Amino acid sequence: MSKRILTDVAGVLLDFTGALCAELKKEGHGTWTDDMLTTWELKHCFPQKSHAAIERIMSRRGFFASIPRYPGAQKFLKDLRKRGDVSAVTMVTGAAQQERYDALLSLGFQDHEIILVDKHEAKCAVTGDAIIDDRIETLEKCSHYCRIVFDRPWNRKSVPGVARALDYDHVLRHLDNSKIPVCK
Repeated sequence: MSKRILTDVAGVLLDFTGALCAELKKEGHGTWTDDMLTTWELKHCFPQKSHAAIERIMSRRGFFASIPRYPGAQKFLKDLRKRGDVSAVTMVTGAAQQERYDALLSLGFQDHEIILVDKHEAKCAVTGDAIIDDRIETLEKCSHYCRIVFDRPWNRKSVPGVARALDYDHVLRHLDNSKIPVCK
């Protein structure tokens, strides 16, 4: 039986924060980088005067469809598939669901490999053997998986039992070196 590997999308495969920061800059809300985003709750990272713009950008038709892939994301997915069955598990609500779904299809996921949830905690209910995410708070709650946090400035908190990966190769090494029991 093959291992089932779950991966988040934004922050792991797609550069959501880079796209958001670029849009904020275009609208005149300053220059922002990932290094400035020290918590997953974005509104705590940006000044109050930018919050309405963030909401508008994130609800704009086409925004989620325009989020670029991180360099190497496609090869990473190919390498993940050599290690098991891969499913995308991502939190998305509202009108963005279809755009996120279409983006996952363009990455090469099949319909049965796409799981959209409306709360981060719902990822923990998905059956799998390993989970890769950039939100450390989600991984804290999913203790029944082999858990790998994709290192980002907003997830530097250390959580026992969660492996930290600095890049795609590091994720693959964690998967290769861990003793992941296979779900039955």
